[in-house]
Amino acid sequence: MKCNIDINVASITTQPRNVNWSVGTLCCTWTQLQLNTPARHNTSAPPSTRSTAIGLLGFGGIKMAARGGDRGVRLLISHQVHHSSEYYNLSTALRQSLVHHFLSWVFYLPMALAVPPSVFAVHIEFNLLYQFWIHTEVIKDLGPLEWILNTPSHHRVHHGRNLYCIDKNYGGVLIVWDRLFGTFTPEKDKVVYGLVFPIKTYESLNIQFHYYRYLWRKASRFNTLSEKLSTFSNGPSWKPGKPRLGDHEQVPHLTGKELPLDRQLSLAACLYLVIHFLLVLGLYFKVKTIPPAPPVPPAPPAPFLPNWPQPLAWASLSPPEVEEGRCQEALKPKMQSQLTVLAMIGYMLLTFTSLGHLMDRRPKAAVWEMLRCAVMLAMQSYGYMEAMVPALTIPAK
Repeated sequence: MKCNIDINVASITTQPRNVNWSVGTLCCTWTQLQLNTPARHNTSAPPSTRSTAIGLLGFGGIKMAARGGDRGVRLLISHQVHHSSEYYNLSTALRQSLVHHFLSWVFYLPMALAVPPSVFAVHIEFNLLYQFWIHTEVIKDLGPLEWILNTPSHHRVHHGRNLYCIDKNYGGVLIVWDRLFGTFTPEKDKVVYGLVFPIKTYESLNIQFHYYRYLWRKASRFNTLSEKLSTFSNGPSWKPGKPRLGDHEQVPHLTGKELPLDRQLSLAACLYLVIHFLLVLGLYFKVKTIPPAPPVPPAPPAPFLPNWPQPLAWASLSPPEVEEGRCQEALKPKMQSQLTVLAMIGYMLLTFTSLGHLMDRRPKAAVWEMLRCAVMLAMQSYGYMEAMVPALTIPAK
């Protein structure tokens, strides 16, 4: 029995989504403090019609200016990770770049001249959450809302690699901006999803960084320094003699019969991948929820022997008090050092790499998986991971 799975492991290795708006909010606040703008005096303004208008107009206009006005490599170098999936479902919305959130906030800085940071934080979160549900093929048409909002139909075009889909429908919440700037096109022929030149892999690190390697090789073929630098600033299809944004001459012709990447894994292989993916997902949430270090309480005074050294003062406590102290010590949250956290993150990256090799059916996939399983057993032995079935574990000395 065969099955196909498309685990978006790249989404788990990304930074949390709040990195984008937290960095942007900090920069927004700092800019307002430096310029002493009136907006900073209204940081606690409640939601209102004014803030809603600012959010819709500001985020829509600036996002279109950032995307539609600069379609060069600077944005594509990170956003291509999101478009790398050849499937279009809700999990595609979670496929994000490692570096995108550290770059996109720059385009929101002009809003610091008029928008309070609290309004900025609320509306950028709304902007992100809204774009989650439109990654679906289930919803076909929303009637009159298609004229105003960015709908699943419009966003399917944005994710397509058909010739009529390229550089179209940039809007996040409102589609009216694309209609105004001339970048709108309705859904026509069957949309084929993915990059113009599909990378044909499930390996997460390759998905994240393959385009950097491609640009480096492309720049190395040019002779002058100006041409090399233009590789990283102009459009993805640019070459000497072409316009800054390039053209669509090299876009492959599609018939609509193209099929997405499908390795046809067996049911046993699918179950194996899903189980180990859930294991590392639990480890991810464990790392993400590590509590902060609690304050160190002062040592208890010696009630009977105040002049004795401190270790002997503990011996003067009554047995119930000693037992209570031991219980409180056991209830304290276990802290992980920074080195331990980095080791756990390294194991997660190793897991995603190994699972990607298995899904790609690479020749050395078994070697990677044996190495990963050995590391996993070592981490479970030292208490960094919990077994899925504790009853089956064997205590080791």
